[in-house]
Amino acid sequence: RHHRISSPGKALPLKPFILAACVGVWGCRLGGFLVHRIFNSPTDSRFDKFMPKEGELPIKLAGLWMIQALWGWITMLPVSMCFISPPKNPRIGAAALAGLAVFSCGFLIEAMADEQKRAFKAIPSNKELWCDQGLWNYSRHPNYFGEIMVWWGMFAASTGTAPAWTMASPLFVTYLLTRVSGIPLIEKKYDQKYATNDAYQKYKRETSVLIPMPKLKTEGKEL
Repeated sequence: RHHRISSPGKALPLKPFILAACVGVWGCRLGGFLVHRIFNSPTDSRFDKFMPKEGELPIKLAGLWMIQALWGWITMLPVSMCFISPPKNPRIGAAALAGLAVFSCGFLIEAMADEQKRAFKAIPSNKELWCDQGLWNYSRHPNYFGEIMVWWGMFAASTGTAPAWTMASPLFVTYLLTRVSGIPLIEKKYDQKYATNDAYQKYKRETSVLIPMPKLKTEGKEL
């Protein structure tokens, strides 16, 4: 059964369109950043094992993009369901405002982290180093922290309109970035690359893996 967003003659609720606009701004920012990165670094070693060899069909590559499409679909559930679920409360309430505030903070953190790392890597002498400037001085993965905040903010902002089960979106993003494709892959890469680098090992011990926080002196243990 399909539901109308609004009864005939009544104004459409603003919440779905505000959330869609937020996602649009987020997507334009991230898309522009990725396009700039591709032009400056056209290869990405993370995709090497998915590229077909001569004479092979691109099955692995197609599977990778299917997973990306599924990722996008799950991530967008709170916003999508706001458009197709009957609104329980068309007003922008406290929960929605709090969610939009979380989204905004996450968006700014992610954008700042990406720009700080881009500027750091643009210096030739830093090309083979890890970024420890700005937010990266307080978190080893501040861009992922911002991304996670973005989608928890979208879910919070959708409450009262989207069903509760759309919490699958931020849970999925959090799990994927912290346990599967984000942090684990980069940590493994850096552990191999800087295995004998004392400065990196010190940075790793003293710097939070995800949530930005002041450095703490540790006795050989990671935060």
